[in-house]
Amino acid sequence: EEAASGGPPEAERPRAAGGASEADLRRLSELMVAKRDLEREVEGQRQLRASMLALFEPGAREAERRVRLALPQGEVEFVVEQDANLAQGGLLWESGIVLARYLAEQSAGPAMSAPTVSALASAPRPLRVLELGCGVAALPSLVAAAALGADVVATDLPEVIPRATTGIERQLAGLALRAGAGVRAAEYVWSEDRNPPGGPFDMVLCADVLYDSSLHSTLCAAIAGAMHEDGSALLAYAVRDAAAEADFFARLTARGLGPPRELKVEGLSPGASGPDRPARSTVRLVELRRGGAPSAGPGGASEGAAGEAVWNGAAASEGLYL
Repeated sequence: EEAASGGPPEAERPRAAGGASEADLRRLSELMVAKRDLEREVEGQRQLRASMLALFEPGAREAERRVRLALPQGEVEFVVEQDANLAQGGLLWESGIVLARYLAEQSAGPAMSAPTVSALASAPRPLRVLELGCGVAALPSLVAAAALGADVVATDLPEVIPRATTGIERQLAGLALRAGAGVRAAEYVWSEDRNPPGGPFDMVLCADVLYDSSLHSTLCAAIAGAMHEDGSALLAYAVRDAAAEADFFARLTARGLGPPRELKVEGLSPGASGPDRPARSTVRLVELRRGGAPSAGPGGASEGAAGEAVWNGAAASEGLYL
């Protein structure tokens, strides 16, 4: 019967070296092929996601980005390892660079400083800072610690924090910080019911977090819930949709913050971050404080008019929300 059927049943056939049957080895081979196919598919999806994100941030195609900033310790190069699989949170956006550069400038003198920044940075205790949506780069958080001697909590979604933590630890190893200064990463999902961990804070930092208008309500709640009574918020954002951005600032005003005081506007040329950077790209940096009273600008004048510019300024003709 065995001869007629081609030998003993497969389960009774001799096992190969190591105790695995021929069927086991065949199944293992199939799984390895499937694994390679899956890895190729995942890599293809990553490249596709990076290409889509590159429509808005050409640097998305780069595995790493390098930014050099002048800090009290001297010129420092920050290296950010990007991961397009994490979508927006896996990249260093131009708004983050603009905000980080502004913070670095505060350590050089008050000429361009928001009064709140320079006053808090000179306080006897470390400045307590929160970054919402830090991404894997957490660049503003790192610069706040290095330039302002701040004690920073950098927050983002749970899937982003492991990469953010690795990057923060690597960068901090090369920085000489004041006593009490530092950066730690923490999970936080914007919420109207739960304030960010560790608050209240003297300063809240946000870089390019206005891209999804459906999240504006919870983002506003997080900013308002995190701020100390005398604190401030610095927001850097790429101008994309004037109506959505005006609605966002209106929501903040309803929570007792604002009007926004414009600190900086940067129009990025086609070569600013990559050969195909669109000329229409503009990054705005604004400050908000509690109470609705605009603070004095760099020249000492009231910033009411600048606030109007932030609310109603020209934006790109089409919405660029991902």
